[in-house]
Amino acid sequence: MAAETRVSELEKRLNSTGETSEQSLAAIQDRLKTTGSEMAKLWDGQSQLKSKMTAALEENIASSNKQLQAALREMEGKSKQPIADVQAELKVLQDLVQAQQSSSNKDDESRKELAAKIGDVSKKLKAMESDLSQRVRNAENAIESIDAFRLQVNREINKLKGGQ
Repeated sequence: MAAETRVSELEKRLNSTGETSEQSLAAIQDRLKTTGSEMAKLWDGQSQLKSKMTAALEENIASSNKQLQAALREMEGKSKQPIADVQAELKVLQDLVQAQQSSSNKDDESRKELAAKIGDVSKKLKAMESDLSQRVRNAENAIESIDAFRLQVNREINKLKGGQ
């Protein structure tokens, strides 16, 4: 009888252990479901944040490009007017030289002065053309710099996208 009591007691313990194990297993399964759900929420949140950051970055790049184009147009507009003024002045001076050459009453000294003025104006024009060329080169360098930055940013974005 003592052996039967012991066996009976062991069977009770085994049953109790089995029930406890089943309860623990159910609790673990519930935790896994909750954890999976929370992880999915985190991934969704990260994906949304990444999308927002990418959109903001693209908007900033577009805005920078628009500002650069506007500045370039403004610079070109400001450069054209002085050149046009110098060209008009040059034209007037050329007309005066022609009028002087056709007139026999003008003296040689006046012609030399006009020729000197034309030379000065031509030098100014060349200097302004050189300045304009430098400005255009600077603008092109700025655009290349922005393009290089944009490529770098795009590579980083692609790295981030590939990192998931």
